[in-house]
Amino acid sequence: MTIQAARPRTRHILYAATAYGYTVQLLAGNEVVEAYSFGNHANDSTASVPPYSPNALDIRTIRRFTKKTAYELGREKNIPIESIEYDADLEDALKEEIASL
Repeated sequence: MTIQAARPRTRHILYAATAYGYTVQLLAGNEVVEAYSFGNHANDSTASVPPYSPNALDIRTIRRFTKKTAYELGREKNIPIESIEYDADLEDALKEEIASL
């Protein structure tokens, strides 16, 4: 009888953005291990304001911050670049969450 060690779960990072903010998730297999969410407020990353507010970041800036945060987390956790990707399903979930508020 051969005993095989459990295969390590693949770690990867998913990220998504909307006009109200963004999220970055570190996953092991399909399990979220760490998740970070940020708002769109120019002076307070924990706050979200309407996109037309003078305090709101524009969507290009939010997307740039999203990608930067995802890649910084990847470097910190030794995740290969090819395992860091934008996720449209995660974006849809963010939009649904916003719509329900």
